[in-house]
Amino acid sequence: MGLYDEDYMPEKGEEEIIEPKIKKGKGKLPGTKKFDFSGKMRTYLIIVLIALVVLVGIYAIYLYVSPGFVKVAFADDPLILSEKTSTLMTVTLSNDTKDPLKNLMVSVKPYDASSLVVIPSETQELAVLGPNEKRVLQYELSVAGEVLKGDYSIEVKVKNSKTEYVTYETITISQE
Repeated sequence: MGLYDEDYMPEKGEEEIIEPKIKKGKGKLPGTKKFDFSGKMRTYLIIVLIALVVLVGIYAIYLYVSPGFVKVAFADDPLILSEKTSTLMTVTLSNDTKDPLKNLMVSVKPYDASSLVVIPSETQELAVLGPNEKRVLQYELSVAGEVLKGDYSIEVKVKNSKTEYVTYETITISQE
């Protein structure tokens, strides 16, 4: 008997009624599961959360504690434009370790390049910075055209083949 059998025709009143099977329960959708946070699962979850908090804390300390090997200073801060339009900026690199630091690349650039100019603008390379050695690099920081009073950031980046350190120093420029 197929669906289109010509021989099979239910008589009137003999129609088959097929009702869907419905499971009675608590209204759960099939395939949904609740997480069981008891016993071992709770212990594992607490350990993972504590480890995550510790890792985030260590990373935050790493980001916000500035290493002592790079110091930036301005001869004039604030830079008063009515007196002069440039100032001397010094970047001091100190190696307080027992090992030499090799192939250091130092670059200094203003965050707002349309307002400030740093000379020299090229990246400077230090072949070796020996143990307990200091080097002082000098840059001239000058304004470019009309500059509004306010705070301006300068990016100082020191890197070698293993690490990269970036800091932003702020100079205040005043019109008075």
